[in-house]
Amino acid sequence: GLGLRISHRIVSEVGGEIGIESEHQRGTLVWLALETAPLEVVAPPRPPTFPPPSGREHTARILLVDDEPAILRALSRVLAGYQLTRALNGKEAVQHIEQSGPFDVVFCDVMMPELSGIDVYERAKEICPGQEQRIVFITGGAFTEHAARFIDAIDNPKLGKPFDAGEVRALVKSLTREAVVERESVPAGE
Repeated sequence: GLGLRISHRIVSEVGGEIGIESEHQRGTLVWLALETAPLEVVAPPRPPTFPPPSGREHTARILLVDDEPAILRALSRVLAGYQLTRALNGKEAVQHIEQSGPFDVVFCDVMMPELSGIDVYERAKEICPGQEQRIVFITGGAFTEHAARFIDAIDNPKLGKPFDAGEVRALVKSLTREAVVERESVPAGE
């Protein structure tokens, strides 16, 4: 489920090569060439640990939406300490926004079956005006023409797969700071 673009980046980063050869009515061959590993046994690196958010950020409510459970787990680890809600598809995301929105930040995959990230964006705008502006779109680089036009036309932040943990936390920090300012600027009783 990584997609060719992500696979290419991973293979290239470790000094390998990946290619495709296709012949009409014969089939397609995807090949991968990697250097052999040294014979020495090396302990795997420890996974990074992230300090819990400080100050008011721990109260931020974040909705994570992706049809890949591994992406949800990775985002959950990076954002440990925040109030997280997870959805494995667009339909669940819309239900969460209807039932307990608005969220301070929504990380939403663009390309999902049934309800895409674009559909979530449109429904969020209807259900909870302003919520659509707090969506960070997660992209794997593969789009339909419609999705590519949509992503280019909006100002929402975009996060490429595979993502950098520091970039994720910086986005949350930026967006939650904006959310706190918005809440504080709303007159009492509104």
